[in-house]
Formats: sequence, structure tokens, C-alpha cells
Amino acid sequence: MARLEDKKLFLLDMDGTIYIDEDLFPGTIPFLDAVRERGGRYLFLTNNSSRSVDAYIGKLARMGIPSAREDFLTSVDALIADLAGRPPFRKCYAFGTRTFRQQLAEAGAREAFFRLKKTFPQVCLVHLYALEGAVTGQEYNQLPEETKRDLKAFSDFLKNGSV
Repeated sequence: MARLEDKKLFLLDMDGTIYIDEDLFPGTIPFLDAVRERGGRYLFLTNNSSRSVDAYIGKLARMGIPSAREDFLTSVDALIADLAGRPPFRKCYAFGTRTFRQQLAEAGAREAFFRLKKTFPQVCLVHLYALEGAVTGQEYNQLPEETKRDLKAFSDFLKNGSV
């Protein structure tokens, strides 16, 4: 059986795993400190799209846990990754809480594409067009030519080794 000390990545659900409501479980902070001291990493997971990552960062800070955007994997992140693996949609409607829609809009097509390109190098310009269309509420093939030129330049920039 593998030893816990040999593990480098820990995926941690939050509510009910490291805290309940505003009550942090005993041992959480020492565990997180030990992971980082050993050169490991942890990701906080949530399927609750009604709270933004900034809200979770604030909540954890109030509990004494410093965190940053890259310490989270949300259901919105999973959605973006899943959409990248599918054929592009001509139009995509996002139904959900205001926070959910806001997270998609704030991430924007370029940020979402950048994250996807790092994880899935096979994503292409059409995926970027589809993301832009989803964020702006347009069909991807109806984007203005200037927008397409800007997105292509961004895609080319990423393709030439900046990721």
C-alpha cells in the first residue's frame, strides 16, 4: 500500500471535508501546511457554482487558510474543460445562478482558452471562437471579423510556445 507521505497532489472537497459552514475541522491547517512543506500541492474542489472562487478565497482566509485562484477546481472549470472536448456549438446558453454566469463572463474566452490550451494542447481556434460566442451570446460563426482577427492573433501567440 502506498504511503501518504509519497503523495504529491491532494484533491480536497471543501464543505464537509475540511469544514462545515464556518467551522474548520481540527487538523486541517496542520495537514495543509505539511503538504506544502513536503513540496506537495492541494486543490480545493467544489461543485457549487453559486459561489465564486473569490468568495471561497475569502471564506478560507477567514478560517486562516491562505489560497489563490490556482488552488481551486470548480464545476465551472470542469464545464469549460468538457466543452473543449466536444465539437464547437454554434450557440451556447448558460443557465444558472448569477454567480455562475458571472464566472463564465469574467473568465472570458481568452482566459478559458488559455487554461484549456495548457491542459488540452489539441484545442484549436474554432474552440476559441465558440468560447467567445458563448461569453458574448453570439453564434461563433457570426463573430465580427475584427474579433476573429484578435482571437486568431491570441491563438497564434499561444501556439508559438508561450504556454
